[in-house]
Formats: sequence, C-alpha cells, structure tokens
Amino acid sequence: MNLSLFSYMLRTQWKNIASFSLILVLYEWLMISLYPTITKKININEIYQNLPEELRNSFGLQYGIHSLNDLLSVYIYNFLFLFIMMAYCIFAATRLMSHLVDRGSMAYLLATPASRVQVATTQAFVLAAGVFLISFLTTLGGITGTPLFIENPDWDPDRFIQLNLIGFLLFLFISSYCFLFSSLLNDEKKTLGIAAILTLLFYGCDQAAKISDKAEWLQYMTPFSLFRAQEIVSGKYEHLSTTCIGLILASLILFTLGVIIFRKRNLPL
Repeated sequence: MNLSLFSYMLRTQWKNIASFSLILVLYEWLMISLYPTITKKININEIYQNLPEELRNSFGLQYGIHSLNDLLSVYIYNFLFLFIMMAYCIFAATRLMSHLVDRGSMAYLLATPASRVQVATTQAFVLAAGVFLISFLTTLGGITGTPLFIENPDWDPDRFIQLNLIGFLLFLFISSYCFLFSSLLNDEKKTLGIAAILTLLFYGCDQAAKISDKAEWLQYMTPFSLFRAQEIVSGKYEHLSTTCIGLILASLILFTLGVIIFRKRNLPL
C-alpha cells in the first residue's frame, strides 16, 4: 500500500463519508430524542400487531419494540442505514477504480513509482476505510446521543455495537465485489450499473424471503439475510462469530481477486 496515495484518496472521499455519516447520526439522534415520547404516548406494538405478518417481517418487527435498541434497529438499520451504505459502496468503488481508468487519470497514478498492485491495494484500503468510518461514526453517534437525550436509557450498548459490527462487515463484503467489478471494467457507467443491479437484486431477494414462505429459499442467495438487526439487538442472533469470520474471509478473497485482475489486465491508458 502507498501511504501518500492512501492519504490523498481518502481526502477525496471525505466529503461523502462526512455527509453520509452526518445524515445517519442526525437521524439517529432524532429517533433517540423521540423514543420517550413514542413509548409513553403511542402503543406502537399494538399498531404493528395489526399489520400482516409478512409486512412485520419485512420491517424487521418480529419481536416488537420493547427498547431503544429495537427502535433503532427498525427505524434506522433496516432502512436508512442499508440504503446509505449501499450507495456509498457502489459509488466509492466506482470512483476509486474504473472512474480513473475511464477518465484517463489512472495513467498518472501508474506513472509514479507505485506499482499496479500498490495502487489497487491502496484503493481497496481507501474503500474499506470509508465503510469503516461511516459505521464507526454511526456507532459513536448512538453511544454519545443516548445519554445526551435520555436519562437512564433502556438499551444495551454491547448489542448495539454488535449490530454495527455486522453492518460494517456486511458492507465490507458488498464493497469488495463492487471493487472487483470496478477493477475489471473500464467503463464507469457499466461498473455502476452492474454493482447497483446486483446489490438491489440481493436486497430484493432478502425482502422476498421475509414476505413469502414460498420464496424463503432466497435467503440463501443474498448476504443481506445475514443482517437481522432486531435479532442481533434482542440477543437472538445465532452464529455471530461464524458470520463475522465468513464475511471477513469473503471480503478478503474478493478484494485480493480485484487486485490480481487489475494487475494482469490491459488498460486503455
């Protein structure tokens, strides 16, 4: 890895990292501040119990909302967190590799003493660092915001950290296959399209598996099935360690494959 290049490329991504993190943290603080009002004035579980079971499963409401952890898992980590992280992984991976090739900027990087392997490895670390920073800042927002807005909060910070850990590793994996496509393709639009279609297809399979018993087999076709937010915060998530190790290994394999492909392929420079 080239540290100078890493520092420069991370600075080019900083605005997106800061913007996405700020959106998540502010919304997180909003939901935390509203939690006492929601629990005291609204019987939210009674409302959700009247919904069809398939719809409750889609929302991640199998166990109801009994704590701040449950509220955050449903209103942030089942929707906003997923879509913001999807957007960041797809666009950042494209900008860091195929965008530079498509615009001719990669030629300038490869003209430096850094080798192709160093350039590609550095870009992979920049992408992973961006995913980590957004996840870390979101975690920090919840940990600092809870005592700031609520006295004696009803929540489990350890399970909240576990939730963010699984979220980070899930999107580390998603960023790894986006990086692979970006290393393989010269056309920025094709990279964006393929990465976006595959990621949305994975998300659609997960939703279909939750809604329909006939489509339950689709949960084995998507990494999103590993991210069961309310199960994690409720302490009912099985094989936590196995899931973490599997996502880390899969991500390392795909990132390594992307670097190898980039090193060997002919580039239109």
